[in-house]
Amino acid sequence: MLDQTKPAAHAAVTGWIEDLTQALATRDRAAFDGVFTPDCHWRDLLALTWTLQTTSGHGEVTGALWEQFSAHPPGIAIAQGRTAPQQ
Repeated sequence: MLDQTKPAAHAAVTGWIEDLTQALATRDRAAFDGVFTPDCHWRDLLALTWTLQTTSGHGEVTGALWEQFSAHPPGIAIAQGRTAPQQ
C-alpha cells in the first residue's frame, strides 16, 4: 500500500484517484480522459476483463477503461492503515 511517510506521493495518488472517481461519478468523459497522460499504459491483471493484457496510448487506454468503468463504476480507494513492504 502507499507509504504515508511520503506525503507528496500520497497526495499525488490520492488526488488522481479523487479526480478519476469524480469523473466516473458524474460520467464526465472529458474529465476522465484528462486524468491520463498521452503516453499512459494500463496493465489489467484480471481486474476488469478477466484477462492479462497491457493497453498503451491515451486513446486506447481511455477507450477501454471508459467502456468498462462507465458500465460498472468501481469503488476506488487507497487502503488505510497499511504500508508498503519495506525492502
